[in-house]
Amino acid sequence: MKLHWLKWLTVWVALVRGCPEECRCDSRKRVYCNNRNLSELPRNIPADTKVLFLQDNRLTNTLQLEQELARLTKLERLEFFNNNLESIPKLNSLNLRELHLSNNRIKTISSDSLSNVSNLSELILDGNNLTNSGINSAAFRNLHQLQRISFMNNLLTEFPVNLPTSLTHVHLSDNQISYISSAALLSLSHVEVLFLNRNRLSDGSFEKGSLTGLDQLVELEVSYNLLNHVPLGVPRTLEKLHMTSNKLEYIRKDEFPNNLRLIDVSYNHLRAIEDGTLEGLSNLDRIDLSGNNWNCDCYLKSLKLFLNDNPVHRGIREPIMCDDLKNAGTLLDHIHHSDLKCDTIQFNVTNGSGGAVRVQSEDRTGIVPPFGEYVLIASSDGVADTELPIKSLPADIILEQLLPEQDYKICLLNKYDVTGMTSSNVPDEYCTTYKIPPEASYVEISKSTSQESVIGLIVGFIVILIVIGVVVLIFLRRRQLALCGSNAEKDIITDSSLEKNFRLYQSPGQPFNHSGVNAMTMDASKEFNVTLMLRNPHSHGIHAGHPTIRNGQKHHPINHVTMGSQMIYKSEYNINRDSGIYSNNRNNSLTGSTTTGSEETEKTLLNSSRGDLGIYL
Repeated sequence: MKLHWLKWLTVWVALVRGCPEECRCDSRKRVYCNNRNLSELPRNIPADTKVLFLQDNRLTNTLQLEQELARLTKLERLEFFNNNLESIPKLNSLNLRELHLSNNRIKTISSDSLSNVSNLSELILDGNNLTNSGINSAAFRNLHQLQRISFMNNLLTEFPVNLPTSLTHVHLSDNQISYISSAALLSLSHVEVLFLNRNRLSDGSFEKGSLTGLDQLVELEVSYNLLNHVPLGVPRTLEKLHMTSNKLEYIRKDEFPNNLRLIDVSYNHLRAIEDGTLEGLSNLDRIDLSGNNWNCDCYLKSLKLFLNDNPVHRGIREPIMCDDLKNAGTLLDHIHHSDLKCDTIQFNVTNGSGGAVRVQSEDRTGIVPPFGEYVLIASSDGVADTELPIKSLPADIILEQLLPEQDYKICLLNKYDVTGMTSSNVPDEYCTTYKIPPEASYVEISKSTSQESVIGLIVGFIVILIVIGVVVLIFLRRRQLALCGSNAEKDIITDSSLEKNFRLYQSPGQPFNHSGVNAMTMDASKEFNVTLMLRNPHSHGIHAGHPTIRNGQKHHPINHVTMGSQMIYKSEYNINRDSGIYSNNRNNSLTGSTTTGSEETEKTLLNSSRGDLGIYL
């Protein structure tokens, strides 16, 4: 009975309020015209309607549509999604709080479409055809109470500008946004939730300082983009960071804000996280590291130790798995942190200058993250005397102020290998022992050269050039004199040269020799232009008053010389030599003009004359 009366009461109220035939109205001033395949808005919708459901129809922009909507001045909520609207119809209700226009064909938003709905707090425009150029710069000018706006699944390529400053939630997922300017975010200081997932964002998409103005941001969603790093300038107020399916390979210590409670970096290309990155997140409650390419070496040791002490990797899609060649397919949970090692570094230790020690290393091997660092430790008696950080390899390090004649343990290893150990207990595989030589064995070499030293070097070089020039001149002069003396000696006729190059002139009675050897006549004055002079009288048997010993017998000085059939005494020899008679007599004997001389006598005289006379050209 009661149900029957309620039914009649509803019909009566509808008749009184004038509910359209195509729609359904209730006592709370709600009108349900949804899913009726309407192509035209029903007339006579009650003017005091607060909530109107028009979704899932075929409504388009018409004058009749705007006229009917303009009557609804009490409207607080309008559900107008899944229709065929191409623009936002003009509304006229200061009470309107929620406007849902998803999945239409809206391309433009004019400056007056929303001018009379200044109390609107939520605007949903998902699934339309909006572009940046289709949104009028004054479209949101009067929306001072708008807190939530959503442009998901549109055609935006940039972060829209001139959004209301009152916004707290901005949803721009599934667009084509590749650039975010500082001007677009400058006025959004109240934004707490920003969704930018499934766009085309890269590291260069964020203008410098664009995110710093979001000083109330709590949640940032940038999954399914092209980011290699956490966006620069993320505010410290951030508590939730979603970065699933980007291109993250390494995470640096200063990339995460300290207030984070939830981090999702699953399904990236992560290989390592810098030491101390997670240790500083005191509020961290959950982190998802699933589906990455972890290198299970020394760079993962700090992460392993952190997860052992902090059970924050829960509610995950899959466990952390190694992807390097050595441990591929192995779960990180099954590897002890002491087994997470990097390759040992090869290095040499030699004497430096001034009592120092020089350490030279080879280049790094394997995959090294950008935050990879190394440490050089020199210790004696178990105490680290020197500990130097090294940014990159190969390295060339000079260790100074080491004690002479002291044994040192010098170690060069990856900084992440040191995790969990002290400088005094570094394994020997990273070290070598070296004894510092005495101080006397070093030669101090000054690295600074004064101006006086440079001048001295130049002057010394010039002096050396002058000395070399003088030596060369002396050498050339002596060589020239030596050549002249050699040519003069070649002009002297000796026994061997005469016998080698010439034959005696044949006597008229002897046959002519056709052997080809040059013939030498007995008349030297006809063959050569010569002057015959007597050599030293002490040679070749011509003596001056001194007895000689020959064949064991003593001989007295010879005071004469026999020439052919003539005999010239010493006194005559001197006189005839001065007057030239001796030369003529000798020439006569050489030419064989003497009638008394035989052929054999002439040869004897010739041999004698070679010894007694110097024949000069």
